[in-house]
Amino acid sequence: MRKVGDHYQYSGAVHIHTTESDGTKIIEDVIAIGLDVKLDFMMFADHMTLSNRENGHEGLYDKMLVVIGYEHND
Repeated sequence: MRKVGDHYQYSGAVHIHTTESDGTKIIEDVIAIGLDVKLDFMMFADHMTLSNRENGHEGLYDKMLVVIGYEHND
């Protein structure tokens, strides 16, 4: 987060997939990348699973918020 005039600007990544569905990296590796580039938040949306949430990966990592969602396929 950085202040721009009277406002705050947040940087993040939305709709990220991991190897729990069709991504190419495990969640720990993706979170490490987010921390390296100083993101404020990351929002994961693997297909048809909340396993990363169930495995305790949702929460704060230093000052970066990780949110785990769910992408539904018909």
